[in-house]
Amino acid sequence: MTVESLYRVRRAEERDVGQIVAAIEALLSELRDTPSVALPSEAEATCRRLILGQAAGTILVADREEEGSGLVGVLTLSVPQAIHTAGPYSLIQELWVAPDHRSQGVGAALIEAAEEYCRKRGLSNLEVCLPSRLFPRLPATYRFYESCGFVEVGPRMRKGIR
Repeated sequence: MTVESLYRVRRAEERDVGQIVAAIEALLSELRDTPSVALPSEAEATCRRLILGQAAGTILVADREEEGSGLVGVLTLSVPQAIHTAGPYSLIQELWVAPDHRSQGVGAALIEAAEEYCRKRGLSNLEVCLPSRLFPRLPATYRFYESCGFVEVGPRMRKGIR
């Protein structure tokens, strides 16, 4: 059986917002034991802006072929501008696959769909930030992205501004 016969990857719809925010909360909990997004109502609003095309980027989701099965994967993609890329490029902000659906091709299928989104828009670079080196499954995450054709370009840091 192929991934295509088990899962469907599609652009997110407004009806998916609650499940997307829950998936991102699960991702954050896994990555840093912080099981909540900044503010759920603002996270939902950001979700809707991406879905409705009011922000640069998209949200892709994977679900089972049978109706009502729920989301098994989420990929959020933003399109920032940078001088080093001579304009817009794409950045995977979040990628989550439900634990019982991992290692079944769901993540790779979401990345392929992101690549297609980029090709259609003339975006020639797709980047992703890796979790902190303290994340216990960083080696597996690193290998996954390498298997999808990503190459390391360096770490990234963040500072909150209040």
